[in-house]
Amino acid sequence: MSDPASQGRSSPPALSLQGITGVPPGATARAPGRTNGLTNGMTNGIGRTNGLSRPRGRTNGLVAPKGRTNGLVNGHGFINGLPLRRSRFGVVASSDYRRAGAFLATSFLLMILFSYLLGVPGPAPSRFAMDGNFSDWATIPKYVDGVDNSLPAHVDLLDFAVVREDWRVFVYGRTRGPLFPGGATSSVYVLVDNPNTTGYSFHGLDVDYLAEAWGWGGQLRETSLRAWGGGPDRDNATSFSTVGGFDAASSGSEFELMLTDAELDLTAAPALKFTVVTRSDDAVDVSVSVGLSPGALSVDQRPLTEVVASNSTVIELTLTAYVADVDIRGLVFDHTGGGTVVIPNPQFRLSAGAARTEGIGIDVTGVPAGSLIGLRLRDVDAFIAGTNVRVPVTVTGPGARLYAQSIPAGHVIDGVFADWTAPSVDPNDAVPASVDILEYGFNVSSDAFFYVGTRGDVLAGAVLPERRAIPTASPSDATT
Repeated sequence: MSDPASQGRSSPPALSLQGITGVPPGATARAPGRTNGLTNGMTNGIGRTNGLSRPRGRTNGLVAPKGRTNGLVNGHGFINGLPLRRSRFGVVASSDYRRAGAFLATSFLLMILFSYLLGVPGPAPSRFAMDGNFSDWATIPKYVDGVDNSLPAHVDLLDFAVVREDWRVFVYGRTRGPLFPGGATSSVYVLVDNPNTTGYSFHGLDVDYLAEAWGWGGQLRETSLRAWGGGPDRDNATSFSTVGGFDAASSGSEFELMLTDAELDLTAAPALKFTVVTRSDDAVDVSVSVGLSPGALSVDQRPLTEVVASNSTVIELTLTAYVADVDIRGLVFDHTGGGTVVIPNPQFRLSAGAARTEGIGIDVTGVPAGSLIGLRLRDVDAFIAGTNVRVPVTVTGPGARLYAQSIPAGHVIDGVFADWTAPSVDPNDAVPASVDILEYGFNVSSDAFFYVGTRGDVLAGAVLPERRAIPTASPSDATT
C-alpha cells in the first residue's frame, strides 16, 4: 500500500548528477553546471576540478576563449579581487581600454603616413635667388665664351652657366662691360632647342622657346617668353607667340634669370639645348649650345684652299671642350662632288678647357678636272669622357668649296672666290662686322659680276627681325 503522502503526485524523475554537486535531499537540482546555485561553472563534470583542468589551465567550468568571462562572477563583479568597470554597453575590462588605445594610436599613425605619401610636397628651396647678387654662382662651373674686341663691351659675352633644379632652370651670364647702357635698348636672349621637334631656325638651331630680357639706362626693364607655334616656314618669326614673362635680375655686367616647368616643357630635359645671345643694334654675340648636364663641344672650321691637285688638307678644324672632358668618336661631314674624305684622327679625347686643331683632307684621285667639291663638318659624335652621355656640339664656319685639278677660267657664281684676284680694299669701319666691307670688285663683259667681302659673316642677321623701342610716356602719365 502506498504512502498517503505520495498520492496524487508521481515520483520525481531520476536526475543525472553528472557535473552537479551539493543537491539537498528532496530538492530539485538546479540548472546544469551550477554549484550550490551560486557560481557559474561546472565542477566534477565538464569543468573538471579537483586537480583536473581544461587545457591551458582553465578551471571552474567553461571559460570563454582567451580568458574572457560571461556576466558577473560570484555575483559582485570581482575576479580574484580585481573590479571590472561597468559601462552601459556591459562589463568592460582593462584589456578593452588597452585595445581601444592601441587602435586609436595606430589610426593616428596611419593618417600621418597616408598624408605624407598622398600629399603634394612643397617646392624645395633653391640656392639661387633672382636678386642681382651673384655670389651664389661663384662655385658653379662656367662656359667661357672669350673676348671679342670687335663687339661692344656690353654685347661681348665672357662666360655663362646653366643649372637645373627639379622643375626650374637657372641661367647666368657676364659680359665685358655693363649691360643695357645708354638711351637705346639692348637684349639678352636664351634660346631653348628641343632637338626632337622642329622650331625657329637660327644658327643651325631649332628654337622652341625664346626668352628675352631687355633694358636701357643701365637697368633691366622687362622680360618676355615666346613659344614657337609651328608652321612650314622656319624663318617666319611671327609664328612665335608670347606666353608670359619670367624672373630675372641684372647688375653691372652680370645677369641671371629663371625659367620654370610652367613656362618650359622640361619633360624633354635631357635633350634640351640652351644658347645665350647678347644683342645691341646689329651687334650680336652667340654662345656655344649647352645642355643641362655639364659638358659641351665647339668646332670652328676654316677652309684652306680652293683647288686640290691630288691629296691635300682642305679644312682646319679647331675643337674646344667645355666644363667636362669630351670623347670624340666620329666626325660627320656633308660631302658633294666626288673624292675621298681623309680624316687622320677620327677618335680622341679632349680635356675640359683644352683646344685641338685637326686637318681634314680630300683625295681627288680619279675625279675629273674642274669638278666642284663641297665639304663641310655637320656634326660630331661627342660624349662626356668614359660615358655614353652626348654633349651638345656647336659648329661654326663656312666649310670648303674647291675644284679638283684646276679652277675654270672666267667668273663663275660658285662660292669659290679665287677668280677675284685683285679686289679693291676698303678700310675697317666702326660698324657691325657683318656689314663692314673690307674688299670689293666688279667685272663687266657680256655679263656683270660683283664681289663683296665683309669683316664678319655676311647676311648674319639678328635673332629676331625687330628692335625694342623705349616706351614713351603718354600725356596722362605726366605729373602736375
